[in-house]
Amino acid sequence: MPVDDPRVQQRLGGVNSALSAQRQVTYARTLVGLVRQHAGTAPVFLGLFYGWDGSYRIPSYRDSGADGYVLTSYSYPGSRVADAGSSADELIDAPRLRAAADRAVAGQPGAPIVVEYGFQTLAAQESMPDQTAGSVADGTAKRAALRATTHFYCTRYPAISATTCSRRRGNPPRTLDYGLTAPPAAQ
Repeated sequence: MPVDDPRVQQRLGGVNSALSAQRQVTYARTLVGLVRQHAGTAPVFLGLFYGWDGSYRIPSYRDSGADGYVLTSYSYPGSRVADAGSSADELIDAPRLRAAADRAVAGQPGAPIVVEYGFQTLAAQESMPDQTAGSVADGTAKRAALRATTHFYCTRYPAISATTCSRRRGNPPRTLDYGLTAPPAAQ
């Protein structure tokens, strides 16, 4: 769903306008219908994004006909970047994750949800200062955060059936170290 595209927001009077909510529902239904024509029996999942700060008031897409949803939800460092000695809640920014997951589950009742998330080390983030999502101190903290995030979702949200890690972010898109392993060195 292109809710974070400034061009789309401008045409609709902002992401939280009544027109935006109406068009998102129509767009979702149309998109799922068109994808289903080519997907055969494969399930069709639709993206959910509440904004990096959680401020987007996204309508429910349950009438779109999607088989499930992919929730984009990243942690953000608080007053300090978490390290291996941080609590699990601080390491993963649990209140932010909980707010997004609660909204997704409530807005799409009974539907399976996959969560896209990731963590990056400060060393990798230095070369991309515009990408602060998922920042943790080092590889040890990153591995702990990945485990803690999966545990967080698996123990609290039966509707969340899987998680996935992103590798490319930014504008223009760049390879980051959000994934389970570090990206290969530049050739």
